Amino acid sequence: MKLVKNITLLSLMSLSTLGLAQYTAQWTTAPQNIDLVNSQSLKNGMQPVNHEQQPVTFNYSLLGHEPLADNNQGYLAESKQYWLNTSAEKLSRGIELPVTSDLAVIRINPLNPTKSSGSLNQQDIVIKQFDQTLNVDVFANTEQLKATGMPVADHTVAMNVNTQPGLLHLSMPTATKSLSKGDTFVVHVFEPNSDYVLQLKTSQQQYAANQTIKISSQLLSQQGVNDMSISGYITQPNGEKVADLSFQPNKKGDYHATIDQLTGQSLAQGLWEIHSIATSEVNGLKVMRDVSSAFALSLPTARINPQITVNNHALKLGLDVAHAGRYEVSGVLSGMDANGEKQPIAMLMSAAQLNKGQASLNLDLPSDLIRQSGFQGPFVVDHISLKNQSLMVPVQQLNAAIQLKPIKKPIDVTDLR
Repeated sequence: MKLVKNITLLSLMSLSTLGLAQYTAQWTTAPQNIDLVNSQSLKNGMQPVNHEQQPVTFNYSLLGHEPLADNNQGYLAESKQYWLNTSAEKLSRGIELPVTSDLAVIRINPLNPTKSSGSLNQQDIVIKQFDQTLNVDVFANTEQLKATGMPVADHTVAMNVNTQPGLLHLSMPTATKSLSKGDTFVVHVFEPNSDYVLQLKTSQQQYAANQTIKISSQLLSQQGVNDMSISGYITQPNGEKVADLSFQPNKKGDYHATIDQLTGQSLAQGLWEIHSIATSEVNGLKVMRDVSSAFALSLPTARINPQITVNNHALKLGLDVAHAGRYEVSGVLSGMDANGEKQPIAMLMSAAQLNKGQASLNLDLPSDLIRQSGFQGPFVVDHISLKNQSLMVPVQQLNAAIQLKPIKKPIDVTDLR
């Protein structure tokens, strides 16, 4: 009898060390029921870029890592710089560059490089302020800039100029002689010591197709928030402009723009981008700033549905698939430490080729890492995202989480003594 009790005790202890022997799964909130893309509309528009077929399921430890930030937070971009397009003819007469601090880093690069573009040198460029010619402290040509790791176009030159707040006059008096008449240039002005910063923020990093995209902007200085005139536009991953942005001010000094009706595309060419240009006059001082940011736009070729189960240490997620392809689902498993604070345990990932219709993907629950963590329930899987690996595009990112609950209270082994 004692032997039987010992065997039973050892069996229960081994089961208890697995951490997730008998658990059930429940959504904290139901996943968003996004509208799926019409599979027929994709046939001629997008071709698979990933042809991997082998299913994969794995996880890696997050023990000791800081808790992850909330899902899909917006991104804040800041700028102390601006760009101007100009021509050789205008440069020969001179252009005005507003500056707001004691240092300006000016870069000039041709938009359509020709043989004559390579003739730019320090002697060709004259910079004046308040009718005084300014000295160029540092001048660098293309080779010197590339040697520092800067990705610049051929025939680019750059210089550091000590300035005062006000207008610079940059000219190239010999430009009409040394450059071709049709040469065009971009002049970039960066003010590292300036107090004026243009901020641009998106409400999320990833949006669903046709979801309203919210963008906000501020021009900040030591004086606070400044009034400005701001315009902008959005480009799709291939660089093509798709929409203009109309910014409206609010009482707090922020400027807001919204846009919707954008349809998802492959990320093979990159992210969608927001470009904005602002000007302001503060106490008689002209301020110019450009700032850009980027975001991902999902392509809903599938969606996670509310069907979830736990079987044999695997969390099974139900999917509705509108377009066959290879899909990847990922999530973060977390538990509670001794202080009752949520801590990450592991990143869970799974990928497989799925056919159109009802499907599922399994996330393995790592009992070894759960045991090693020493954390207690409730265990949670959040930061859940779905990607289409065939088209290299995000599909869905959930704010909802999955809570893992024990089916029954663990047996107290002391009762068997």
